[in-house]
Amino acid sequence: MRNPIHICYIGRTRLHRSQANLIQTLQTIAGWRRLGCDVDLYLPPWPRGLDTEQHLQSMAVAHPPRLIRCPLLHPRFRFDPWVRLHAGTLRSYPIVYTRVVDISLALARAKIPHHLEIHDTRQVLDHHQIERVIAHHQTGLIQFLLPISQNAASTLLHYGAVSERLHVAPSGVDLEAFSQVAPWTPHRLQRPHIIYLGRISQATGSAIFSAIAQQTNCRVTLIGSADSLTGLPESLTLHPFISPREILPWYGEMDIALLPYQKNLDTVDSMSPVKLFEAMAAGRPIIASDLPTLREVIVHGENGLLVPPDQPEAWIQAIETLQAHPDLAQKLADAARRCAERFSWDQRASGILERIAPVLRPIG
Repeated sequence: MRNPIHICYIGRTRLHRSQANLIQTLQTIAGWRRLGCDVDLYLPPWPRGLDTEQHLQSMAVAHPPRLIRCPLLHPRFRFDPWVRLHAGTLRSYPIVYTRVVDISLALARAKIPHHLEIHDTRQVLDHHQIERVIAHHQTGLIQFLLPISQNAASTLLHYGAVSERLHVAPSGVDLEAFSQVAPWTPHRLQRPHIIYLGRISQATGSAIFSAIAQQTNCRVTLIGSADSLTGLPESLTLHPFISPREILPWYGEMDIALLPYQKNLDTVDSMSPVKLFEAMAAGRPIIASDLPTLREVIVHGENGLLVPPDQPEAWIQAIETLQAHPDLAQKLADAARRCAERFSWDQRASGILERIAPVLRPIG
């Protein structure tokens, strides 16, 4: 590998919005930086008064990239004006990378080779972009396609992706940080505290959490936004959003990790939830929806329990199983922590770089 490699990463998320996709981007870039790469991150403008260094610290991001504000980098312009304006600069980078399909198509229209990370195959299909993405991939303008799950990879291969230039890159976790989480012990199952961190909706299992709060002795805390939801029981505690740097103590308070994603979730066919790897790294027993993307990581009875997504009674029964069999819960928690060791941000960054760095030469 040639060092330092200079990477251009183009995103569209606003820096001041600490969304999961931005955190994943920044953590992957931090991994590349630790590997000795230089990375320029192009983003839409953020408020002038934002202290970027402090903000990145609040998101627990070390080794940040060079940040470049781009007023034209906005979907209302279809990204083409920005790409045309910066075409010369973009062609000077050995590696151009994005996770935004619309940006990728704008780059392809300008004949700029690049790599595309795929997070939502359903959206690509619904927006009738799959044929163009695959065509540009086949010609080499999209050099590598990088889906975040094997299920997403299967969809891309079905539509004609070149298998030799496809790399599955699941999400990751900061293993060093999560090693500081208070250890889990079986006595916590007597009255377990179930905590969910993130935006809660019907598609992420609000009905499941409500049923558990009403029908079990569990304490349920949802940390994030649930403003649009009605009918939540009083026994369910809501807490406002917290910064990524504040999550570790909450994982220490968590006794069982629930991931009740529903089949109507937009990204259900391609997702690789950061929350899954965080719960694993924290060494918590995990109960998750029995979905193809989650089965890629969770093996029922080995490192977690899988249940039908939309059946509250099945989730309650799974909790009762852990309470009745604390040795099983301990086994699942320990196995989850060991499994998490395969999913560090550095391993993600290294795996991607090992595939895309050789494409510094033209594709024949």
